[in-house]
Amino acid sequence: LIISSAGLNKILAVSVPVLNAIYPIAIVLIVLAFVGPLTKRWPAMYPAAILFTGAVSVVYALEQSKFVIPFLTQATTFLPGYGAGLGWIVPAFAGMAAGIIYSSVTGGQEE
Repeated sequence: LIISSAGLNKILAVSVPVLNAIYPIAIVLIVLAFVGPLTKRWPAMYPAAILFTGAVSVVYALEQSKFVIPFLTQATTFLPGYGAGLGWIVPAFAGMAAGIIYSSVTGGQEE
């Protein structure tokens, strides 16, 4: 009843930033699920990609909520596609690469 009495604008004001933080992580999880054999070969790829993607998507969601972290928000605006909400793609690939490198250096041993 409380949610239904709140206006649509208020509901969207709360839900859109949350969804902007969650959707990129969900998309990366789905992509990593499709490349499952690679994630078994390089186990650090999974958490590194999610960490990098999550960091950028949370900064984007905070910016949409009018909460700006001065240096961090400015730094993420230089990412390709950030204005269109796709600034998380490059960090996702960077996280995958970092996870592959880490797994290769440590011998692929999962901790």
